[in-house]
Amino acid sequence: MSHKLNAMVAERVMGVNPIITLEVSNDGGKSSAFGNGDWSTRFVDVHAWLAEKQSRGLMKDYCVVDWKHYPRYSTDIAAAWEVVDSVLKLRDDVRFSIYFGCLCKPTARFFVVASGADLALCFADTAPLAICLAALRAVGVTKAEIEEAMR
Repeated sequence: MSHKLNAMVAERVMGVNPIITLEVSNDGGKSSAFGNGDWSTRFVDVHAWLAEKQSRGLMKDYCVVDWKHYPRYSTDIAAAWEVVDSVLKLRDDVRFSIYFGCLCKPTARFFVVASGADLALCFADTAPLAICLAALRAVGVTKAEIEEAMR
């Protein structure tokens, strides 16, 4: 699963600042740049920032060589349960359920107790992925942002 998706869950749901190691190749020489969460933009904008620098000739090439300190929320069920706990701590009136629903796939649901209204309802091939997708939607991440992170 996408490291970008796990990073998005860490930042947007868990409240973790992004820690990114970049290897930048400039004029044939390589240097390393490190991000420790002090970026002025959200994590998902880092690639756009780097691409803009490259297009202006300020950077010959770049690649992300390491994604540190992000649990594999979208593939590890223990880490995914931490995501559930984090969302439930945001509001006292929200509950969570997971069941086999659409097409017999794990379906994760965050809902408001009083009204039964869904904050998020997502299904996926695995329970951890369904949980991550529902958690991201529950905190207001758009489908387009999630789809970009999953590429």
